Amino acid sequence: MSFRLKIVPDQDATSPRDSETLGTMACWHSRHCLGDKHTFSEPGDFRDQFTSRDSIILPLYLYDHSGLVLATRPFSCPWDSGQVGWIYASKEKIGEFWNVKHVTTVVRNKTVEVLESEIAIYNQFLSGDVYGYILEDMNEPEEERKIDSCWGFYGDDPANNGMADYIGSEILATSEIVHCYA
Repeated sequence: MSFRLKIVPDQDATSPRDSETLGTMACWHSRHCLGDKHTFSEPGDFRDQFTSRDSIILPLYLYDHSGLVLATRPFSCPWDSGQVGWIYASKEKIGEFWNVKHVTTVVRNKTVEVLESEIAIYNQFLSGDVYGYILEDMNEPEEERKIDSCWGFYGDDPANNGMADYIGSEILATSEIVHCYA
């Protein structure tokens, strides 16, 4: 068999914030709807509720120039960036996630890593770095070639973004890979 794997931008990607996450992103911005839905009417309400030393709270900064990027550290550009909110994990959610009763230094460090990872994935979503694939059997007539497709992969490298798990490494290794960005 001869296969062609088309890597295609996912035009209808679902926000990773719609999935189960460890962190919650509470953001306030006048032009962009960012992060998760929350009940805090203003940043002061957030600060008043989250004072527990066992909760993990990281600031969220936005760089808004030819695209959006979030980070937990300030950007160097004072005109196109600033703090827009926080990403946080409550003591209860941390305990459930790691199946622990106490937030130790190790658990705290692991939680920060997960929160940073959630921001990185959300940045991929914000920048349109989400793809799908269409697998074709090139031995079939044009109208019958499509044999499989799947969407919602972050990044366009099928060996590293999870596509190989769906397709199978043997088929992936023997496929012509075509990136279709238009």
